[in-house]
This record gives sequence, structure tokens and C-alpha cells, in this order.
Amino acid sequence: MNEIARGNNAVKEKKLPQGWRWVKLGEVCKLYQPETISMSQMLSSPGPYKVYGANGVIGNYEHYNHEDPEILVTCRGATCGTVNMSEPKCWITGNSMVVKPLDPQLLEKQFLYWILQGTNLRGAIAGAAQPQITRQSLNPVLIPLPPLPEQKRIAAILNEKMAQADTLRKEIETQLAEINAMPAAFLRKAFSGGL
Repeated sequence: MNEIARGNNAVKEKKLPQGWRWVKLGEVCKLYQPETISMSQMLSSPGPYKVYGANGVIGNYEHYNHEDPEILVTCRGATCGTVNMSEPKCWITGNSMVVKPLDPQLLEKQFLYWILQGTNLRGAIAGAAQPQITRQSLNPVLIPLPPLPEQKRIAAILNEKMAQADTLRKEIETQLAEINAMPAAFLRKAFSGGL
């Protein structure tokens, strides 16, 4: 959707539909890294709340630091720039950047999640030995902003399509497991003289 050129943060903008506009992520979102807890803290006090690290759930903890689902951008390591959504009541560590809309009447969270899923964030990554994304590198990333009703409509369509795709994926995985089990069942039948 957009590209951030290294060095001068120049952005190539594409033409948007009427009523839409480009906005900088840092103008419409609060970007922050929460407090990190150690693995030993998670292991010494396992709890009911999931802990999100750079690549999703990494454990459980007795406390949570976020009440609502949040959009997370991996900000350290090889998967830098990956976008996830947390569950409600979870602990999010500082290995993820939380991207939280400042005004829900301007920017719908689920729409923002889908936009970030489709945005190439590689231009916001700094560092070669240890890739990382910072608030300063995410602030100028441009995102398209349609009117709120259009955001909600787009998010609803994408949510429905992804739910359908997930259901289909689960059905295919079940069928594949059954297919993979066929040779063993066939051989058991053959060895017992049942063929």
C-alpha cells in the first residue's frame, strides 16, 4: 500500500477513492511498547492470562496489562514487522509495539488491523544484526483512512471472509489427517488378513 524510503522517509502515495485520505500512523494512533516480564516470572507464577511476545503467545501470567484486544507489531528480531491481534485481558511484552487508535470515531481498530496486515512495514525496520522497529520509524508510515462507516463495512467483510477461510482450513487439515492415516489402517487390515 505504501513504501517508506530509507533515509528521508519519503513516501510514494497511491491515489485513493473519493472521501479517503492518507494519514500518518503516529497522527491517529498511540504507539508504545509495554513493560516486559521475564520467562522466569511467567514460569514461577503461571496464571490464566496469556502473554504476548514478538511472535504471539509465549506463556501465561497471573496478571494482565491490557483489558482489550490490541494490534501488535513485532518490533524485534527476524519477524520484525509482523502484525498480530491479541486477545482481551492479556499481558503484552515490550517485544511488540502496541498500535492503538487514538479516536475510535476516526479509526476503527479492526479496520486498522487489516490495513496493517496489508502494509509492507519493512521500510520501518532499522538495524542489521538485530532488526527492530521503533515508534519513530512507525510514526511516519502512511495508511489510507476512509470514512468510519466504510472502515466498518470493509472490516466486517474481511472478518467474515477470514472466518470462512479458517473454517475451510480446519476442514482440510482434518481431511489431510484422515488421508495420512489411511496407509497405516490399510496395512493393519492387510496384516490381519482383512483384505
